[in-house]
Order: sequence, then C-alpha cells, then structure tokens
Amino acid sequence: MNHIKNEMLKYLINKRHMTVSLLRLDLTGLSDRDEIISHFNNELNMCQFIIDNIDNKQVLENNPYFWQWIDDNIVFFDSTDKDLSFLFTNFKKLIEGDL
Repeated sequence: MNHIKNEMLKYLINKRHMTVSLLRLDLTGLSDRDEIISHFNNELNMCQFIIDNIDNKQVLENNPYFWQWIDDNIVFFDSTDKDLSFLFTNFKKLIEGDL
C-alpha cells in the first residue's frame, strides 16, 4: 500500500512542477486565457492538497472535489495511459479502504 502512495506522490510532484511551468507561459492574446489559467490553478491546488494530505485519509475523504478529480483522471487515463489509470484506480481504492 505504501507503494501506491509513493507512486502517486511521485506523479503528483511531477505534475505540480509541470503545471507551474505551464503557468509561466505567456498566454497573452488567447481568448480563453483566464479559463486556461483557472484550470491550471485548480489542478495545481488539487495536486498540492493531495501531496500535503496523502497520509491523512480522513481529510482526503472529506473533500468532495478530491473524488471528482480522481474519477476524472481515471476516465481520462483509461483512454490515454493504462498505467496511470491503474495508479489512480488503486489510489482511490486505497482511500476508500478497498485495498
């Protein structure tokens, strides 16, 4: 079970760094600039929330945005990256107590 947490933590830290890099891009002139920045900020906030609380199952369980984020990632990665879909699915099961 620690393996799942460690892999998820490693993924989230990498994703956080990538998201910060994307936020540094000059998006001037894009008509949906504010929407893009908002999405990146939401993603960054969720990654940081999980990183900060990865060992606190109760805090994760009580955040309704967490569940939607996990489910959205499972659906997305199910069609793009089976390994990440597997990681997200197992992390969800771990938090739900099914692992």
